Amino acid sequence: MDFYGTINMLYNKKKIDIDIDNRLNITLLKFLSFDRNNLIALKNVMKYQFFLTPLHFFYMLYFSIPKRMKAPFLKNIKKQKPSENKLLDKIRYVLGWSNADLRKNYNVINQTILTNSKHWKKELGVR
Repeated sequence: MDFYGTINMLYNKKKIDIDIDNRLNITLLKFLSFDRNNLIALKNVMKYQFFLTPLHFFYMLYFSIPKRMKAPFLKNIKKQKPSENKLLDKIRYVLGWSNADLRKNYNVINQTILTNSKHWKKELGVR
């Protein structure tokens, strides 16, 4: 069973047949904390995380979360695609910028560097 199926089963209160360990419990706590309605219940349950066996802690999670027909906040986390423009990647690397810095300064870069990209590709050694 996949991870998102496990969360759905927690909310729907259906039978769950999976191997349970501490890594799964910690990950479940993280994803269940995205729902603000669960925060008080999770706060009370977290106290016992390292004192109970993983199976008993999972049961405690199972019974402390209220039943719902549909689990909220189940977005699949997508891996970021690498940038298509190698020149922008090289500029970001040379200047030590993060993605946020690159987005802030994109207009300036577009006006100065990307208008004459052949020259700058040769200057920066981008193929």
